[in-house]
Amino acid sequence: MRYPAGANGVGTSMSAVPNWDMTPYFPEFGGEVYRNFWAGLRIDLDSLLADVRAAPPISDASLDAWAALLGRVEDASLRTRHLSGYLGCIAAADALDQAIQRDTARVASLEAELQKVNVAVRAALRDLDDATFDRLTTHASLSGAAYHLTRLRRRAQWSMSEDLETLAADLAVTGIHAWGRLYGQVSGKLEFDLAVDGQETRRLPVSMTRTFLEDADPAVRRAALDGGNAAWRGVADVTAACINGIAGTRLELYRRRGIEHFLVPAVFDAGITRKTLDAMWDAVQSRAEIARRYLRRKAKLLGSERLGFQDLMAPLPISSQRRVSWDEGRAQILDAFGGRYPALRDFAAETFERRRIDYEPRPGKRPGGFCSTSKLIGESRIFCTYNGALGDVVTVAHELGHAFHSHLLRVERPWASGYPMTLAETASTFAQNLVIDAVIDSPDA
Repeated sequence: MRYPAGANGVGTSMSAVPNWDMTPYFPEFGGEVYRNFWAGLRIDLDSLLADVRAAPPISDASLDAWAALLGRVEDASLRTRHLSGYLGCIAAADALDQAIQRDTARVASLEAELQKVNVAVRAALRDLDDATFDRLTTHASLSGAAYHLTRLRRRAQWSMSEDLETLAADLAVTGIHAWGRLYGQVSGKLEFDLAVDGQETRRLPVSMTRTFLEDADPAVRRAALDGGNAAWRGVADVTAACINGIAGTRLELYRRRGIEHFLVPAVFDAGITRKTLDAMWDAVQSRAEIARRYLRRKAKLLGSERLGFQDLMAPLPISSQRRVSWDEGRAQILDAFGGRYPALRDFAAETFERRRIDYEPRPGKRPGGFCSTSKLIGESRIFCTYNGALGDVVTVAHELGHAFHSHLLRVERPWASGYPMTLAETASTFAQNLVIDAVIDSPDA
């Protein structure tokens, strides 16, 4: 459907179906290939768990057997992530489809089985002496996997007994992971009223709130903030329960695992040290006046004494304030990439052409944007809600940076392709800054 045009004269096109092509993952949701993949993965996870638990301690005599087992663990992880990534994509694209939401919940049970396998592997690695561990990681079949196995071994320091870790994996299916799924369903169904004086009130998906916070019209921005806040207040109890359930579970598990501070697993997952985190935070605090000075200047340019929250992402009056169509935004991204990094431009063009982006506004879409990659097929999918704001263009460029990063890693084994968010955001920030720089350098800026 098409909603009435806003103050800037741009209508909001609402598609009925996702834009991306998901058939390389599975020919159809619920089809024979899909069902057989489920069945085969479940059988293999069950046998793998039994074999890992029955395996002898890692020693020189069992190195070959353990290397083969670890290869099977890697393969099972690859296939589980392929399935969960597929379901995560289509669930975000359609929170209204109950069959998809059902299978999104079901896949959590497979992830729990894989977690039990990893619990057993971590226990075997934890008790290993350094010399034997070095010989394991230099095994010919585990080339490139040493970093991943080292992190598994380090994580084993923060483990409960295997029985309790197994129980935690089972309870997560209907506990901490269920809270996350509930948030996805609630946010995907949520809508808000964009009520601007002198215009017909529009009922829109809450996923579109952000793009209207970048509108040139301050009345539209204020209406988006008020309407979005009102919508979220209507589900405040549910979202608070989600956040409290997730945080409470994590804190209790940290306590049981002997983790003294909640930042310990956070910095480990980020691949940094607490010293690095503290140094970054000190740099932010000591230079906060730079950001404040910018915001005061922006308020002056917008003709305000001070900025409201709805004004933080407002376009400056010195730049073009019209909304950019999808085709125009795509051309803008390709031009910016091509001027600095032709290989990135070629990859982005292929991503557009092969319909790997779900971008149009649509009821039932989850808020936010992400890039999801399947190592099994060597492809990524990008999810966002595009409505022609500059921030929408930048978001697409950002996610293309993530996808290109994964594309470059496609030749590496799965266990050599994992990276923390501190590294992941470099490629995406680089890609979005190519577009921002191009906008700044353009004659219309």
